[in-house]
Amino acid sequence: MWPDALVETAKQITIPIEFGLQWDNERIPREASLALFDAFASREKTLHANAGKHFDFPRFEADSAVRFFARHLGRAVTSPA
Repeated sequence: MWPDALVETAKQITIPIEFGLQWDNERIPREASLALFDAFASREKTLHANAGKHFDFPRFEADSAVRFFARHLGRAVTSPA
């Protein structure tokens, strides 16, 4: 599980969150990732779950993160892909 301090800190975070997790992560248990996602106090939080292990994060998730930041920082960004 995540350290209690991390979960307690997440409870104080209210900004928009785009949270990615690898469903078959061999380093971070799925239940721990879901518990951390649940702990965030943001009214706008999105969970992106993908099949694969810890380092198998798909490229399209990086593109999604760019769009997320552009949307919340007020800039138009074109994906390089």
